[in-house]
Amino acid sequence: MATARCLRRRSAAARLNAACRAVSAASESPQSWDALLVVSSFANLEQVMEAQVPTRWRAASAALLPFMDMAQWLHGAPGVSAMQPQQWARQVSIPALIAHGDRDRFVPLQQGRNLYTALASPRKRWLTVPGGGHANVLATAMPLYAEMSGWLLETLPTQRLASR
Repeated sequence: MATARCLRRRSAAARLNAACRAVSAASESPQSWDALLVVSSFANLEQVMEAQVPTRWRAASAALLPFMDMAQWLHGAPGVSAMQPQQWARQVSIPALIAHGDRDRFVPLQQGRNLYTALASPRKRWLTVPGGGHANVLATAMPLYAEMSGWLLETLPTQRLASR
């Protein structure tokens, strides 16, 4: 039952992070998906937020976290401490590609690597996007769309592609 409650809450926070929702969905019903493709996501939202807070304010920030969680809960959304896609990734068995920019100031590259490492899938691929920030990771000199398309063509069953 705790899982069902968490899923409803994750759905209520749809605007937070589409990649986070995708990892959750792939972990809960892998039979519904052929592959998972994630760009610039985090493994643990609490850690991302802590990294954004200046060192001198971290103790105060940590003390406020339970109140932030409660505020989210009152709105029917998951709390910051519950947003841990790396936990859900441990159940993801479908092929997965994770891409992350090496100049992302909002979600550190290591967060993307942690998410990638947590994936249970034996068929996973990591892409570092040189010069990619959080907002421009899809618009750099690296042909990321071509890389992702090529991976999807290699990964997806050809009979499914032909029928679409």
